[in-house]
Amino acid sequence: MVATNHGQRNAFRAQRLFAEVIDTLHLSYPVLEAWAYEGNTLHHHWMERLGFVRTGDRRLMGMGAPFLLFTRTKETPPCA
Repeated sequence: MVATNHGQRNAFRAQRLFAEVIDTLHLSYPVLEAWAYEGNTLHHHWMERLGFVRTGDRRLMGMGAPFLLFTRTKETPPCA
């Protein structure tokens, strides 16, 4: 939903919601991972705004589609 038209229409609300959820997830998981389709640069932008960093890892998934790994550590400052 993050990188869909619905997500874009509700960008500020979605940003706040995801920031709260991510900070809560870090209470149990020190490192969060997210895979994003290589061609979905809008998703990459969202991940970076939420404090995720592109690791450089790339994997072919599904029907050979390339995905990039993003991670976020507990030490990352709270989401803006």
